[in-house]
Amino acid sequence: MILEGAAAARTRLPFRSVNRGDRPGHQPGMQRHHLLPRQLLGARCYGGLFAAIGHHSLGFDDFRLNGLLLPACDTAAERIGLPLHCGPHRAYNELVGERVGRIEADWSAQRLRAPEVALEQARMRLALLQRALRRRLLSPARRMRLNSRDRLGAGIDFSELDAMAETLWGGTQEAVMPVFAAN
Repeated sequence: MILEGAAAARTRLPFRSVNRGDRPGHQPGMQRHHLLPRQLLGARCYGGLFAAIGHHSLGFDDFRLNGLLLPACDTAAERIGLPLHCGPHRAYNELVGERVGRIEADWSAQRLRAPEVALEQARMRLALLQRALRRRLLSPARRMRLNSRDRLGAGIDFSELDAMAETLWGGTQEAVMPVFAAN
């Protein structure tokens, strides 16, 4: 989340100081997660946007703004109902990268006409993205799968849903084929 107003007055909390084994309150079954992945900082395509906003104000390394503790083992993930965070999460990073890419593209297009407006909109949209990612990751009703080792959905029988999809697909094919045959 972008540092502004009351959030700017808060003390930054570096990622490296959260959930350390040598500190009280350490939770060994939990890992730190960046809402906006650090790999975005290395992607040249976002460099102009991040430079304009300012790395510090993006809060990439501030756990309060861009972090979340997630379970690192199956038992903890099942017990608290949050996604398993264990190893790389490529699909999540790609999803976030696509969203940030849209923000960057809009900023690039608008900054030539109205640079201040473009920058403020990009800041706002990045902050909204961070909040939406946090809400989604914390929502047990819409649990997100970060890792292929996450047993989310294991043992669920999708055969009825597959049969319904096949029936709908078959009905669609029958309705579309006469239209193509007539032309």
